[in-house]
Amino acid sequence: MAGSAVTKADQVFEVAQQLAAETPGFFKKKGPGVGDRASNEFMRELRKRLRIVLGGDYSEAPVIPEAGYRFDFYFPADETVVEVALSLWKPRCEYEVDILKCILAQEQGASIRRLVMISKPGASARQAYPGRSAVAGFVRRKFGLEVTVRELDQ
Repeated sequence: MAGSAVTKADQVFEVAQQLAAETPGFFKKKGPGVGDRASNEFMRELRKRLRIVLGGDYSEAPVIPEAGYRFDFYFPADETVVEVALSLWKPRCEYEVDILKCILAQEQGASIRRLVMISKPGASARQAYPGRSAVAGFVRRKFGLEVTVRELDQ
């Protein structure tokens, strides 16, 4: 989009892409335990870098504190949530849960119109499956929530 300003969501994606490229074995499947630790370390470093790039901390924004739900990143001025959902390519993942968190936050008065999910390769193809397409269409129509999936490049 020529002339479009770079959004904070774009900046999150760009920093995540750079960090993924710098992280040895980032795209290798690791399995439970090892994969969880690698994801946690990736997120720690991503949050650290983004505090500098964005000039503030937009991470771990509470959705429903009593439930312990949080957004990876929330930009109220942009009405945008960014979730780093690295395993969206899997049949069972956090896709629907992240969407539900946005709807719950809307119900509590948060202005959220866009959910950007950042994932590893294969997520976009999975997003095109009938079930996920139906969910995305439903939340767009009923809640005004646009769900976008962006894949990190290997």
